[in-house]
Amino acid sequence: MRVVLSARARTDILDIYANIGGRDPAAADRFLDAVSAAATRISSFPEIGSTRLWKNPALRDTRAWPVPAFPKYIL
Repeated sequence: MRVVLSARARTDILDIYANIGGRDPAAADRFLDAVSAAATRISSFPEIGSTRLWKNPALRDTRAWPVPAFPKYIL
């Protein structure tokens, strides 16, 4: 399965990258690598992750998977 990031997701990822990069450029690069690893994992195992109680009912069946080494961020 192919993971497709929305325009909003790509913008968020770049914003997070810039925020982390302002403090630690090497960590920002690791973040992008970790996002890529998480997307690869999701594409290999589409049922991975857990469903959550999202505020938006349209997201009811959407699963969440943490970005490795950056668990504050999820895909």
